[in-house]
Amino acid sequence: MSRFELTGHDRYRIEAARRDLAAAERLDMSDDRAMARTIGRLEVALRQLLEMVDETAAERGGGPVPTVGPTGVQNVHDDAPVPYAVVRLDYRVSRVELFAALVLGFTETDPDRDPDALTVEEIRRDVEAVLAGSSFSEVWLMVERLERGGFSAVRDRGMQALERALVRAYPAGVES
Repeated sequence: MSRFELTGHDRYRIEAARRDLAAAERLDMSDDRAMARTIGRLEVALRQLLEMVDETAAERGGGPVPTVGPTGVQNVHDDAPVPYAVVRLDYRVSRVELFAALVLGFTETDPDRDPDALTVEEIRRDVEAVLAGSSFSEVWLMVERLERGGFSAVRDRGMQALERALVRAYPAGVES
């Protein structure tokens, strides 16, 4: 059995890290701004690769799975009925399922927002709203779409920005 069973999304992240590393090798070292951007991209790529390894270890019982949320109560709006109870649910999700929920939540709320400008609370609220309001089969359809990949360059940049948002809101091994 292989050490890791890679999903399409894992392979995508590995290939993105390879592209970032190849771009760094061609970097003009006299350009401070380009160096700073490249170092930032490499930090994100390394963090994502380490999370992938940590996630695999956690799934195999080799490490803790962090617990996060809830950020707030769902179904709160002006015409909501008088509350009778607040029901809290725990979802155990893989990283790719969490990312799928973020993609769905981001696109359903307002896809014109800048993912890099989202607060941790906004990111978590989007994810929690999807998990609370969608069937898990909807989330799984997005997982499959992410694993297939093949996004346009513009969409790929958006996905990378959402990856950075996910890392900010759900750092590996941190509970809140």
